[in-house]
Amino acid sequence: MQASGNPILTTVLAAVEQAVRWAAAEQDITQYDRAEATRSHRAIADAIAAGDPQKAEHRMRRHLDAALRHVEQSGLLGAPMIPPSCWRGHNSNVPWR
Repeated sequence: MQASGNPILTTVLAAVEQAVRWAAAEQDITQYDRAEATRSHRAIADAIAAGDPQKAEHRMRRHLDAALRHVEQSGLLGAPMIPPSCWRGHNSNVPWR
């Protein structure tokens, strides 16, 4: 995030990252799921670092398709990404405060 040098992008992605962490904490995500996501993210980053936009796009689309299948199979497609337990009150776990 910080490598972009764009403070707005860094802030937005930090917010998205926190929302994903909250959502993951509410779901039954296995160690396999985490390892698979890590492999997928690394493959995307490798394609970007190699300067291969077609490969990066292909890997990103595969990753997003897999994520959508996971959400559809979990029955959480219509559920809020940020759990209701995080909707009220002060939450010091957010990175942008």
